[in-house]
Amino acid sequence: MATNCRIKFHGIRAFHPAPSRKNIATGGNTACIEISEESSQIFINAGFGINLATPNWITNQRTKKDSYKCAILFSDFFWDSILGLPFFTPIHFKSSHLDVLSCATEDQAREALDDMSSNLLTPFNGISSFPAKISFHSLTTPHKWGAWTISALPLTHPLAPYPLAAWRLLHPSGIDIGIVMISMPDSESITNLAHFLHGTKTLICAASSGPKNDAWSRHRTTFDDALKIGLLTGAHDLYFTQFHPLMTDILLQSELRRLHQILGRLNHDNATPKLHLATEVEGIISVNSSRRSKAG
Repeated sequence: MATNCRIKFHGIRAFHPAPSRKNIATGGNTACIEISEESSQIFINAGFGINLATPNWITNQRTKKDSYKCAILFSDFFWDSILGLPFFTPIHFKSSHLDVLSCATEDQAREALDDMSSNLLTPFNGISSFPAKISFHSLTTPHKWGAWTISALPLTHPLAPYPLAAWRLLHPSGIDIGIVMISMPDSESITNLAHFLHGTKTLICAASSGPKNDAWSRHRTTFDDALKIGLLTGAHDLYFTQFHPLMTDILLQSELRRLHQILGRLNHDNATPKLHLATEVEGIISVNSSRRSKAG
């Protein structure tokens, strides 16, 4: 029997939450992706969208008396990727165990999460004030977590004093998921990402550029950058996420149509990835070792 996993987009925005009537079809929470398979649960980043995973946890805990465990993979420790952690219900229970994985050192990760949970905007006193047990892991080699093998590619960024990370999750059944949640638009990074993720079946990639250029535009991955990574890796499905807060549903659909036109001109036939906009409204993907299907 083929192993099946579920990918849920709880947050798809970069930089800051952007709830609006103009993005009601895609959503406005900041970055969080849930990957669950049987009894394992992995989150990519803990943006404000992670609070949407809480109802599932409460429902499950009503029928279970055992402890809760999950892994949170941080692509970076910028504010939009960590601000939801205090609102993640399991972190407030002693029976919970959270494994924090990143390319930063344990001290760097602790410092970043301490800053998030001890400033004037929160009632907490640092990451150690939460009852849950939190373990930190700095990935330099592939890491085994449950049935998954998790690999990280360290990336440099001019605004971060620590390495950022792209992720690849491999399951013994053949499920292969690549995740690039951080904007890295330079050609060297794109080449390294394409090599690291070559052959991945499901690719989730940031497309953080906005409708207008500004001083930070050179640090943001465009839809074209994400498409290039998808083509170089040979992915079957390419999901765009990490949208700029000003990218409305109409603008996102316009970008998607433009990219389909580009693919039509390239005429890559079966080698062309299927393109999808990630959405926290209906953003559930079912993936297994023998077939792929999409809802949303």
